Amino acid sequence: MNLKSSFKRTIKSKGARPFLIAGFLSNLGDWIYFVGMSAFMYNQFGPVAIGLLSIIRQAAGMLFAPIAGYLSDKYSKKNLILLSNVFSALLMLVLLMFTLQNKHYLFLYLIVGILLTLVASIDRIATLSLVPSLVNKEDRLALNSLLNTVGTVSLMIAPIFGGLLLSSNALSLNFIFNSISFMISFFLILSVPSNIENEDKNNSLKTEENKNSHSLKSTYQTWTLGIKYIFNDKQIRPLTILMMLNHVVVGTTWVFTPKLAELIGQKNVGIGYLLTAIGIGSIIGTFIGAYIGNKSLYRAIGLGVIFLPITLIFCGIHDYLILSYTLVISLGIFANIGDGPMWTLLQKFTPQESSGRVFATVDVLSVAGMSLGSLITGILIDKLAFQYSLLTFGGIILLLSIYSTMELMQKSKKEEDIVGNQGVVANDK
Repeated sequence: MNLKSSFKRTIKSKGARPFLIAGFLSNLGDWIYFVGMSAFMYNQFGPVAIGLLSIIRQAAGMLFAPIAGYLSDKYSKKNLILLSNVFSALLMLVLLMFTLQNKHYLFLYLIVGILLTLVASIDRIATLSLVPSLVNKEDRLALNSLLNTVGTVSLMIAPIFGGLLLSSNALSLNFIFNSISFMISFFLILSVPSNIENEDKNNSLKTEENKNSHSLKSTYQTWTLGIKYIFNDKQIRPLTILMMLNHVVVGTTWVFTPKLAELIGQKNVGIGYLLTAIGIGSIIGTFIGAYIGNKSLYRAIGLGVIFLPITLIFCGIHDYLILSYTLVISLGIFANIGDGPMWTLLQKFTPQESSGRVFATVDVLSVAGMSLGSLITGILIDKLAFQYSLLTFGGIILLLSIYSTMELMQKSKKEEDIVGNQGVVANDK
């Protein structure tokens, strides 16, 4: 398969192209909202409020992900994405109203933050579940890579836009921009062909027994069983662990980046520079992962998940400015080399009719991985020297990644042997 042709087909696709543009706009709006709210919460309520908002957002996302998966499996994914854009735009207008009327009550902003997280969960799970229907099977890797790139680019440029909007001392501009971006996304998704989900509908189970088993009342029980299923499946288990470990390292960057900026003598301004460097590396890594994954998904995954913790270990060396930036760029590269291929492989292993719940479970574990990475790194840096903290944590992640990668590779080799033996038997006949 020609990777360049695959990217061209994906970009020109009537189903995928609106999703890519809408994804960029909504991600851009989300990060601008985050920049604006972080500055506002810090100035209005203090640094503790920022931590409280982050914890509540992550907890809400983890708890609501199973319901988002249930809704994604039961209802039209396209309609769910449309509704999520409408509600997100309305919630931005609510924040705008609070700001204009000077209603600066912490609990109000926390409630809106939770609601935004719930709506975003539906959007993300529905989008992930719809990806296999947007393009042909051979173009899924290209689409996953482009979606990953869209998220990374928006992360890089959003702080610039957010800072410019905040420089006018009008927080309301952040909310207006975000509301407009969600409404544009709404019309883009609306343009997606209405028959895009026909394959999903044909593959769905229609029996009354299945409808009852998918009731909202049993959602969390189903999700719990989903976790057991994932970790009992010999293919999905190591893949899910690797995806979680990947996000654990991502979580460490949010904690050690400010410390590294201080150690290299750049302090607050260095935080933005380092995060931008990670973003640049992420874009490079996405395309490298797509190129290698086009030849072998397993090779791309192995390269990314093994060299990511190794790079984290070396990030503890902060004696040279250029070396520090080279290493954080490498972090972005290796974090994204395996990301697209891992999602592509997961989509291959997962039955379409259960994709919502499976992806919701993986999404929860990924968020938990980021939270775990941030928490453990913070504790280690507080107790140990910076270099030893990254050496210790990176070493543990490396050992777990090697073990899970070997398990995944063994399963793939057995699969290839079985296919090869079946081919030999068929030829003999």
